Amino acid sequence: GFGSPRLVAYVLNVAQRLAELPAHRGVALRVGNMSAQGGGNIRWSHSHAAGRDVDFPLFVLDGAGRPASPDTFVSLDGDGRGTYHRRHYRFDAPRTWNLVASLLTDQAVDVAQLYLSEPLTRQVLAAAAAAGAEAATIARARAVLAEPSHAGRHDDHLHVRIFCAAEEIAGGCVDEDATLPWTRDTSAALRSRVDGAAQSLVTNGQRRSHHLAVAILAPWKAHDVEACRALAWAAAWSLTPQMRATALAALVNPDTGGAPCATQELLGAARAQTNYSRMASLLRAAVALADGDDGERLQALLVDSPDGFRARWTSALRSELRAVIARRFAIRPEGASAASLRTVLDDPSPAARRAARYAIEVLANRRLATADAALAWLGQHRDAAPLRWMIDGFAAAGLPIRAKARELAPALVELLRGEDAVLARNAERLLELLTGGVRLAHLNTPRHRHRAWARYWQLNGERLADRALEAADFARLGISIGGDRGALLHDADAP
Repeated sequence: GFGSPRLVAYVLNVAQRLAELPAHRGVALRVGNMSAQGGGNIRWSHSHAAGRDVDFPLFVLDGAGRPASPDTFVSLDGDGRGTYHRRHYRFDAPRTWNLVASLLTDQAVDVAQLYLSEPLTRQVLAAAAAAGAEAATIARARAVLAEPSHAGRHDDHLHVRIFCAAEEIAGGCVDEDATLPWTRDTSAALRSRVDGAAQSLVTNGQRRSHHLAVAILAPWKAHDVEACRALAWAAAWSLTPQMRATALAALVNPDTGGAPCATQELLGAARAQTNYSRMASLLRAAVALADGDDGERLQALLVDSPDGFRARWTSALRSELRAVIARRFAIRPEGASAASLRTVLDDPSPAARRAARYAIEVLANRRLATADAALAWLGQHRDAAPLRWMIDGFAAAGLPIRAKARELAPALVELLRGEDAVLARNAERLLELLTGGVRLAHLNTPRHRHRAWARYWQLNGERLADRALEAADFARLGISIGGDRGALLHDADAP
């Protein structure tokens, strides 16, 4: 594989430092995947796209307890044991800790993430404590070691990702991981890069300069409000349709993350447009980019006053936007209310009504056969908070919503196996909350999701057994709390 010059130098330096340790004399440091030449995804390592990632096969011992170097990655179970070609191996946690410590104490590089399965991570940290490692180094290891929620368990290799250096940021390198207290401060380099591109975007009408500025700002739109605002301005007011389309495409591209400021900025720009087509494209983008803070703006858009957008948009555009907003409420329910959903249910468009019915089903945690059934249910429960809707739906399904995780999680896992897709969807959302954000959504069939969550709980249930859901957890799903938070969960099982 290929890596940035700094990553290659880092790997060589770590290898040299390990070779100087008595326990590593004669034991090779094996290197797995890095990145493709020039960047981009490679087989088995799709996140290795920027030259800042490297995989190290795990240190293992053979059946006789000697260091071994099998010619492939060997998958290890929760006890650190694995088999390859009828040969038995076990995890060498002390040497793996030496590798982790060398990675974390390099003088020129800051580690952003170390991906390793949770059972093996526990063994590594236990080995560090047994070796009397420095408390500061162990604390760093605890901060960066994690089992990824977006990929495989990493039970056969250690995946290392490093932060961008200041000079790399000036050249376009983008950090997606949160900085840590001990990492080098690169904020000045980032600020200079973003400000320069934003200024160029707003003041320079040349197409080449415009496209370059958009390319620079796009990776930062999710992290920097000035980058987001500059792209939104360019999407609305650049000189040519092609330049506006380039900026708008960069804003809505999910591969570079969200755009937290975009909905507010684009709604404001759309309101000032005199061209209908441009207004419509900005409104579509504003709705598509809405995040957790935009619920009230979407609700206001649904009931827009006659002298606002409603005076200028066609019925087709209105129905289209209402359908998108309703589908968004099913995923992130901020702003959802009986009134806003009733507005969409009353729309003449079948697509909008179907979207509203589905959103109500998800929020109410129950199947509703028709739009009329959804309308009737909404009328009966219009005074309750959406949190109450969901809790009542789980209670009707016999779920012990107030129980500790040792009782609640197995019941949620069983719901994943059932035929009710709405209950299964919400059960998985609650499992994500109970487990601190673990996501297995890349598994796209109920059978696979059920098996994956059952396996996860088998491995981690003891650690999470005393966890309990609070009303604030539902708020993290975007579900309105309303009223007394404690009371809603306290009497969740009451008839």
